[in-house]
Amino acid sequence: MATLKQLHQADQLVKVMKAPVRGFIIDPVSYPGHYALRFYENQVRGYSTNEKVALAEHLFKLRDAIRSIGIGCEFEGVPGDPPNRR
Repeated sequence: MATLKQLHQADQLVKVMKAPVRGFIIDPVSYPGHYALRFYENQVRGYSTNEKVALAEHLFKLRDAIRSIGIGCEFEGVPGDPPNRR
């Protein structure tokens, strides 16, 4: 199980490693035993093929960076749009 320090480091990585496409939302989610990078399928559908490739590369780099600090990390694609942000 991840320590609070590791979870804080993972959250910081999500903030610092900006997505290559403006406005792309990644929500970090902590579960017992692992960490997930949640993204929204409707948002991904709106991007060009080149943008999708760049996003995939970014997500893999981010996942690998989180794994390097000792936290199991997976992707979580969810249907629909991201929640409203205010």
